Amino acid sequence: MGSFKRGIETEYVGAAKNAGIEKMPATGYVVLPFDRPNGQESLCVAAGSRVKKGELLVRGDLLHEPVFSSVSGSVVSVGEVMTLRGKAQAVTVENDFKEEWHPSVQPFSKPLLRAAPEEIREFLKNKGIENLDGEGLSLERKLSLAAGKAKEVIVNCLECEPYLHGVHSLLIHEAAAVAGGARILAAALGVKRISFVMDLKRRDEAVSLRNQLKGKNLSARFRFLSAKYPQQEERQMILAVKHREIPLSVAPERLGIASFGVHTVYAVYQAFVTGMPQVERVVTVEGDCVLQPSNLRVPLGAPLSELISRCGGFSTSPGRVLIGGPFSGKEEKNLQIPVTGEIKAILAFAEKETETAASCVRCGRCALVCPQRLTPTSLARLYRKNKIGGRDRRFLSDCRECGCCSAVCPVKIPLLKRIRAGKEAFSEKKYESEREKRNGNPT
Repeated sequence: MGSFKRGIETEYVGAAKNAGIEKMPATGYVVLPFDRPNGQESLCVAAGSRVKKGELLVRGDLLHEPVFSSVSGSVVSVGEVMTLRGKAQAVTVENDFKEEWHPSVQPFSKPLLRAAPEEIREFLKNKGIENLDGEGLSLERKLSLAAGKAKEVIVNCLECEPYLHGVHSLLIHEAAAVAGGARILAAALGVKRISFVMDLKRRDEAVSLRNQLKGKNLSARFRFLSAKYPQQEERQMILAVKHREIPLSVAPERLGIASFGVHTVYAVYQAFVTGMPQVERVVTVEGDCVLQPSNLRVPLGAPLSELISRCGGFSTSPGRVLIGGPFSGKEEKNLQIPVTGEIKAILAFAEKETETAASCVRCGRCALVCPQRLTPTSLARLYRKNKIGGRDRRFLSDCRECGCCSAVCPVKIPLLKRIRAGKEAFSEKKYESEREKRNGNPT
């Protein structure tokens, strides 16, 4: 048992914490965003094109995963839409409900034991499996960096933020797929050891995984950590398990540490066994305003409103809707934005977060819990005073937006909200400065 310093102790709460995973029917249309500097050149379709489920819509590149259609039907538009991260280009597909799979959706052609690591990596490279667990890098990038360096595969089974149940549901109800995905990743890196990092309070989840890996010619280890948020974050998990602090500027894979979250491992298994690219993910819909809290397997691109409707709608008008967890989630009023790979949960609460007029009482609690050893009140103050200069960029970028500071503030100052606003303001300021220079008007 172990942990890392700082952070906050958490408990598993929520009405759907023991629920299974329900497959949500496909919606009438899906909106599939893509972020490319040369977006139009990467497109494989145009308005009016007929597409099938699993068909390539947007080619990938070194920094971006390819995008596939999560339904069969017709492309109705290619243009700008609103997403969780703001405006983005997207392909909108109208569903014909025929569920026709594209011929390219084929499972891996060899038994796992006969495949070379390079073959497995190349197969997974073309499946569009992006960052589903917040590890920072895409699956393709993680595998390419870790190849030849990693000695084991680490499966991060931690889920420390309240109301998030996706990882727990997959470990309980899809243990065979999770264990199988871990084996595939081990084969892709040519290693024989898998370490599962799990919560001490959820030892029962380890039993199923251990049984699935018996007789598979692999060494499986289970490491149990005490429940503390944000221990599920990759670098905090590595610090707790390996007692090694990795700078934000260094990818853990470059140091031979290959860790993958449960959602990603599950997607790897699905791609390998069925050939299905990343076209869906598990999303938890929770909160005291949700009539039937659930864990849903949903097609990427479905509007958030459809997930709420599938759970019976709201029992009362919510004071706030969060995309993500109660600590790190972003408040969102537009429920028509599409589900993307980064969206783990939709939480609806009756209580509304109010902007407090209270001043900092200098108790120091936010600094004591910050995993990055920052002083959140100072970062928030920079934004409030509009004094975000170039030298402050490093401190802002070091913030991982876990929200521990806001959670422990005794006077309820929305520190995370202000820090995020500071980051956005700095990015906008930098963009305007660069645009001025390009136009020959340096400021």
